[in-house]
Amino acid sequence: MQASKDSTEARKVITIMADIGNGPYAWLNDPADERSGVGGNIADAVCGFGGDLPVSTDLERGFAEWVMFFEHCYDQPDFDWPEFHARGMALTRRLHSEIGDSFRVFYEKPFEDPSHDMDSRIEVRSEPEESG
Repeated sequence: MQASKDSTEARKVITIMADIGNGPYAWLNDPADERSGVGGNIADAVCGFGGDLPVSTDLERGFAEWVMFFEHCYDQPDFDWPEFHARGMALTRRLHSEIGDSFRVFYEKPFEDPSHDMDSRIEVRSEPEESG
């Protein structure tokens, strides 16, 4: 009997979180990894996902623009954090849609956000299909 891929099954975790330095935005943790944090970097504005995941070029470009905007503007007093997170969540949902349920996918606010401690980590899940 094959196990279903639900939230309790051990799957690798991809976290989308903007950071500084060549635009890193995606991080990977193995379920067996007991270290805290988001894991090792697997995608940035320069290389995207490097072909390791079935992610469209358009989505990689969207992530690159989003994270580079962060790198260049996050410290400005009028930085619009809610709008930044809305864009990040939209990209994260697209990522989940493109790669499916083979990974758990999270969005995490960067530490530079003054409201980092409030709702800082959100899991993106598949929407249940509506029955007709």
